[in-house]
Amino acid sequence: MNTTSQMTFPASVCSGTRYFAVILLTTFLFSLLFAGHTLDYPWFFDDYNQVRLFSSAELLQSMHDRWDPTGIEHPSYRPLLNVVNHVRCLLFGENMVLHRLFQLFALALFMSLIGYALLLTGLRMPFAIGGACFAIIAKSNHLNIVWPTVAMHAISGIPLAFACVLAANTHQQLNTKRKAIIFVLASISLFTREDNIALFPLVVWLGIISRKNEFISLIEEKKLSFKILKKPLMTAIDFSIPLIVSLMIYFYARKTFVPDALFGIDPKGMLTHIKMTIYPMGFMVSHSLIFLWSVFIFYILVISIISSEKKRIFFFAVLAWTLCIISGCTIGLVLERSDLLLIPGAIFSFSLALILQHIFDVKQKRYVGIIILSCILFFSSITWTESRKSLLGAHPQSYQTMISAAMFIYGNYASRAIIPMERKAKAKAYLHTYGIDSEDDLNNKQRNLMQEAEKNGHTPPANGGLFIPPSWLFMM
Repeated sequence: MNTTSQMTFPASVCSGTRYFAVILLTTFLFSLLFAGHTLDYPWFFDDYNQVRLFSSAELLQSMHDRWDPTGIEHPSYRPLLNVVNHVRCLLFGENMVLHRLFQLFALALFMSLIGYALLLTGLRMPFAIGGACFAIIAKSNHLNIVWPTVAMHAISGIPLAFACVLAANTHQQLNTKRKAIIFVLASISLFTREDNIALFPLVVWLGIISRKNEFISLIEEKKLSFKILKKPLMTAIDFSIPLIVSLMIYFYARKTFVPDALFGIDPKGMLTHIKMTIYPMGFMVSHSLIFLWSVFIFYILVISIISSEKKRIFFFAVLAWTLCIISGCTIGLVLERSDLLLIPGAIFSFSLALILQHIFDVKQKRYVGIIILSCILFFSSITWTESRKSLLGAHPQSYQTMISAAMFIYGNYASRAIIPMERKAKAKAYLHTYGIDSEDDLNNKQRNLMQEAEKNGHTPPANGGLFIPPSWLFMM
């Protein structure tokens, strides 16, 4: 990781804005190229119940009680989540194309902010864009692209991504005002979705590496003393204080208002999240490809360390980035789900971008950089293909899409779900095409419909029948 490369900090606020605009526009257009065909896909699973207009009473209740008034979802304290969904529906109504365009834009904005923060610390534009795009096509990210409910991961992470930019900006000192801004941004993210805590280590780490002289002097010193440790340690503490305070306030509020909030410790779930993060093409590809990717990651790390003039600095940077990735995967201790990998997936992708830039910066290894870039493009094409297959899970003819609508219209959630009338009417018309017009139809025909879908294979049949998507909801 090139922690000592020449700074590419924009010369002015105006030029900095242009840099960010280029990253955002490129990333958004890339996301449209990747998933533009999904814009008119129907509502999916929790969309029926969550992405809607809320009454004043429901919004007020979520301020002092669990966020989901229907009790369908896991209990937690997310007072701002329903507000955001309410505003979304005020703006876009029942227009699925607008909802999904907004979802892709929010995802691109989240990635671009992190990429721009790294740009301020030395990552160059092509690598920042490449890191953002690679994170978008990761297979673990497909639900963040195609499922409007899950768009909240990117939307709620945007304030903390802004905090990353503030941490990386060395043009202004970290005074009380900036600490207060970071505190507010962190609080907004946490009170929307608590899993945004996964970004906290990255904010602190960017604050440290943006003060390059302090960071380098710490690593190069042979004998560490309090005098040497003081400045980097104080920098870490300064950035940590507003984050920790916001976290303490959030957990106090959650314990007070939602004492039965979901909590657990499952090391296996965390390990699964780590595996899904570092294997962006998923595990439904051949074992040989998984093995080659493992060898490739190990190889570029070794090459980077060998070619680094200051191996101690590079090794420490790799260790810190690895800890950021692992910290992002700790959400798996509570809940194992691929849509929770947006943050560690982004950190992993930008880490690869930093390593690749480091290799290209070593002139005698330039040819190696070209070979490695070719390998990344090869693995990216595989990841692109596998992720596009996963997007089929929300296709109108997907058995997964059909059964999700049936669950909320006639099935287990029908009595509790609050669904907008227009959306409910469209869902009923959609289910009618498959002969489901009641709970009895669902119970009697579900097995036959699934068997027919299995016969049709993993791609949409021309006759309009159902098919089994190649990757199910929580499978990689």
